[in-house]
Amino acid sequence: MALDDHAGNVVALGSSQMDETLALMGDAQASRRLNLLGYLCPVPVFETRRALEEMAAGTILDILCDDPDVKHDIPVLVARLGSVIISTEERDGEWRFTIRSGGVHDEQG
Repeated sequence: MALDDHAGNVVALGSSQMDETLALMGDAQASRRLNLLGYLCPVPVFETRRALEEMAAGTILDILCDDPDVKHDIPVLVARLGSVIISTEERDGEWRFTIRSGGVHDEQG
């Protein structure tokens, strides 16, 4: 089976990977999308944080960035906010993250 990666591309998934991804996503579609191409740190992290803090628990955020630091920074942010990365994809220097909001806000700033 294959999934659309929201850029018109179809991504083929192995059976176990597909089952895991679909289980995490459920029937949800992205509630919000952020195109952060061309922005460097700290903008992608700041905008992702702001979006996740505004979103209800369980809603889906798609972000697209080309700052190479996001491959480390976004997973740390997502864990800190109690959210979950459903999928990560890197293609031609662009990173796409699909995140399920945990609805938990980080009080540490």
